[in-house]
Amino acid sequence: MQRRDFLKIAAVAGAAAAVPPCFSGCANVNTKTGASARMKLSFAPYDIQLRHTFTVASYSRTTTPDVQVA
Repeated sequence: MQRRDFLKIAAVAGAAAAVPPCFSGCANVNTKTGASARMKLSFAPYDIQLRHTFTVASYSRTTTPDVQVA
């Protein structure tokens, strides 16, 4: 597994861990219509373009991995 793949998986796992689990009693029910409204979570990994090259002793990079959560 490459470092980039590991970071993407770790970010998704972190986002999933931050959302509390939803059991059968946590759905919001509209009392007028009886319709259930559950929270919808989506996420997508993407790369952020850095304005300046980030450099440390062993490497340089112009992008950094991130996860967009909606």
